[in-house]
Amino acid sequence: MNRRLSRGFRALMRSATAVTIYTLVFLALEGGLIYLERLGGLDFKDARLRVGAFILAMGCVVLGLARVIGTHPCFNDDYRGWLSSSPWTNRKPLPMGPVEFEWADVVLVGILLLVGKLLPVPISPWLVDAWLMANLAPLAVSFWLTRMSAFGYLTALGLGFAVLSIRLPYVSLAILAATYLVAYEGLKRSLDAFPWAPRTIPNFNQTPEEAVRENGQLGWPYERMLRQLVAFRGISRADAILSTLLAAFWIYVLASLDPDGRRLNRPMSVLPLTLVAILAPPFRLLVYTQGYNSPLSLLGRLGALRLIIPRYDVVFLTPICCDLAGLLVFLALWRWVPLDILFPIVTAVIVLVALLGPPSLRKWRLTGGHNMAPVNEKNKSLFVEAG
Repeated sequence: MNRRLSRGFRALMRSATAVTIYTLVFLALEGGLIYLERLGGLDFKDARLRVGAFILAMGCVVLGLARVIGTHPCFNDDYRGWLSSSPWTNRKPLPMGPVEFEWADVVLVGILLLVGKLLPVPISPWLVDAWLMANLAPLAVSFWLTRMSAFGYLTALGLGFAVLSIRLPYVSLAILAATYLVAYEGLKRSLDAFPWAPRTIPNFNQTPEEAVRENGQLGWPYERMLRQLVAFRGISRADAILSTLLAAFWIYVLASLDPDGRRLNRPMSVLPLTLVAILAPPFRLLVYTQGYNSPLSLLGRLGALRLIIPRYDVVFLTPICCDLAGLLVFLALWRWVPLDILFPIVTAVIVLVALLGPPSLRKWRLTGGHNMAPVNEKNKSLFVEAG
């Protein structure tokens, strides 16, 4: 008990400076507004966003983010490496402090809430909402990094519903409290599973020096033909479907944050759809073909009368079908589904086809009938040469 109190007191002292700065800035800015109100008869009570409210909200956001990012091992490689080489288990406290809330966080946020009482409009529930959202967002990311994806999806879903109901701050607060209970269980399970198998995206385009320096790779071309393809499994179908649906849901959530509060902000739905429709096909094609060239150039195909090379050209089918699938879904549903809901659905369809369309990256790179070429030829000293 004494150890927990002393640890919380140290955390209180570390964050007290930041809280003091936010409080002083708040008092300076709000003092200026109050002076203008009294001097010139101006009235800022009906302003959409008071400067002081924004300052206090930013303070709560910083406190929420710092609690997770500053203490969770998955966000600090050196900390995680040191911890994995020690006899630490989840039955012991984390050396840099707990990831979950402790009494020091309540005291610090409480100070900001008391300062917020100086405002002419009540903002306390929104400040607590901002604090919880800022804490839950990096927790959702940590679940993906620690292979607890189910809790990541549930946490992100709860955050979305909380944002949807932000105009009813106490409803949003109730949703965030329930989401935090789910996230707390996920945090406990992820720390129980420590150390975690690293979740990394293979870098097929590393220079030979980087590959050897980082993990003793075999050099080009053997590393690309062997370990990278053997170890790489890509995104699972379940993760692709769930993450795409979650992204579509969040597009709808962000579009719901219209300043007037009467209708959805349609540009917030159209912009993601436009970007995805433009970027998804070439991005997938680039991921597949960078360093894997066609066996014949365009002139070579014309000369050999082989305009289509099926084993290689199959890589172009899914990029072509991405936007086509989105267009077909739009044409099929636009009369029956509101556009503000249809736009996120079409965006999700395009991304889902780009992620799961055949062939898989591993299969095509093993059987694609391509010419393999190094991406970076600046330094060939670590390339493996025959003869």
